[in-house]
Amino acid sequence: MPPLGFYTFAAKGTKLFDDILAHAREVKPILVQWTAVLKSTAREQFDDAPPLAASTRYGLEHRGKGAITQQGNIRASVAADIDSRLANKAKKTTGADAFRVDEARADLRRLIAGDLSKGGSGNKTIARLRRRAVAAKKVKAAGNKIAIGKKKIENHKRGGKMRNAFRGKIKGLKATVQNMVAFSGVHDTGGTVGNHATLPPWNFTRLGQQVSDKLARIAVDWLLGGIK
Repeated sequence: MPPLGFYTFAAKGTKLFDDILAHAREVKPILVQWTAVLKSTAREQFDDAPPLAASTRYGLEHRGKGAITQQGNIRASVAADIDSRLANKAKKTTGADAFRVDEARADLRRLIAGDLSKGGSGNKTIARLRRRAVAAKKVKAAGNKIAIGKKKIENHKRGGKMRNAFRGKIKGLKATVQNMVAFSGVHDTGGTVGNHATLPPWNFTRLGQQVSDKLARIAVDWLLGGIK
C-alpha cells in the first residue's frame, strides 16, 4: 500500500490544479485589479515630476485663489466656473426660470467687464461677487493691498487635471490605462509643445520592478485561490 502522504498529496494536488484551470479560464478579475493598480501608480508618479519652471513657480507663489485679483478684477477662473454652473442650470430649466438664468449670466458678463452696478437677476452668487469687487475697489483706491486669499502654491499638486484623467479599458486579455487629456503624452515622454517650449519627460506611466511584482502577485493570487 502506498504511503498515506501519497494519497494526501494527490487529493490536494488535484483540487489545486482544478482551481488553477478554473481561474485561468476567467482572468477578468486580474485585469480589473491591474487597471486599478496602473491608474493609482500613474497618479502617484506625478509627485516625481521635474521641478517647476521658475516662471511657473513665481506665478503660483504670487497669485491667490480668491475671487478678486491683486488688480481688483474678477478672477477669470472664478467667473468661468460660475458661468459654467449657470449654463448647466439653463439646460435643465424652462420658461421664467430659464430667463432668470440667462439674466444672471448677462449680469456676470457686465460685472467681468467692470460694471459694478447692481444687476437685475437677483442671483446671490453674483451679488456676493459684486460686493467683493466693490470692496476691493475701495481698498485699492485707499492705496492698500487687496486680499487675494491663499497662494496657489499652497497644496499645489503636480499634473493638474491630468492627475485624475486616467481611464481604464479591458479588452480580451489586455488591460489598458490612458490619460484623456490631449497634451498628456508630451508631458509623459517630453518634447516640444505649441508655444515651442521644450518639456522634460515626466515618466508617469513608467512601470518599475515594484509595480511589476505587484501585478504578478495579483495574477498568482487569483490563479491559486481567487482574489477575495
